[in-house]
Amino acid sequence: MHLKPGAWLAALCLLTHALWPAVALPADPEPRSVPQLNLSPPRIAVAYRPTRLMLVDGPPARVKIRGTQLEFVVNTDWSVFFSRETQAWYLLDEGFWLTNSAFSSGDWIPTTELPRDFLTLQVSSDWPRVAEFLPPAARRTPPLPFLISYEPTELVVIDAKPLLEDLADTGLQFVSNTRHDLFLLGKQYYLLVSGRWFTTKNLGKKWYAVRELPAVFREIPAAHEKARVLASVPGTPAADKAREEASRPRIARIARDAGSELEVPYVGEPSFVPIEGTVLSRAENTPFQVIRHNNFHYLCHEGAWYSSTDPRGPW
Repeated sequence: MHLKPGAWLAALCLLTHALWPAVALPADPEPRSVPQLNLSPPRIAVAYRPTRLMLVDGPPARVKIRGTQLEFVVNTDWSVFFSRETQAWYLLDEGFWLTNSAFSSGDWIPTTELPRDFLTLQVSSDWPRVAEFLPPAARRTPPLPFLISYEPTELVVIDAKPLLEDLADTGLQFVSNTRHDLFLLGKQYYLLVSGRWFTTKNLGKKWYAVRELPAVFREIPAAHEKARVLASVPGTPAADKAREEASRPRIARIARDAGSELEVPYVGEPSFVPIEGTVLSRAENTPFQVIRHNNFHYLCHEGAWYSSTDPRGPW
């Protein structure tokens, strides 16, 4: 019997289930150590005016657009172009165009003048989103500044100076003029990001992972607006419920040919780098999540996994 790449794992699971408890699997004579979790926080930046975050997976990776002097940045979710003709950058932002002479500068300015090569994209079926906003329209309001980061970053935007409010009688205070869950206990700030807690004494300095959250967080009243953080406070009923719900399996139905039209672009030839502590490697020059194991490639896209013997597909 010939199994497709990756199918061996499912087959092994079915076989083990069919034989259990008729056979017992032998114990591992040399238990392998489990790599320690990386508790290092992401970069946490605090801005005191409305600011947007542009994440780029490393320095801008540019792919030449055939027949033009334009290049497209593939390692960011934003539509960013570089013109070799004008030596300038162009960004499509909410239907309007911005330009900048230096990519890493957050001060992009509106423009209604684009290089003529954009006309090529306007008539091309490969760039429907770009064509939708050509010719460029005049922007009536100034754009918000950007924080451009080449590493995982959490941007905390506070509307001017932090405004602190007491949180019931807990001794905690929270910053009321930010959308983030940011607290102050004594002289220590605590920030909840994606279920993880980080702390610092100075909002402009380095943040650290919280290994043991102060017990006072358990006293946040269930009726308070900040009670939403209780699901991430160990020892609370909300945290127990969240853990139980997370352990429940969920099933999604995906068509067998769902990956047939997936196209994974690379800057040059596919390049893979090791994932520390594993036997896996990941593609470093594509915005897609592609993992290599032995001679097989696995793509995680919109919550589903696909496999291929070639890093470009078909998937």
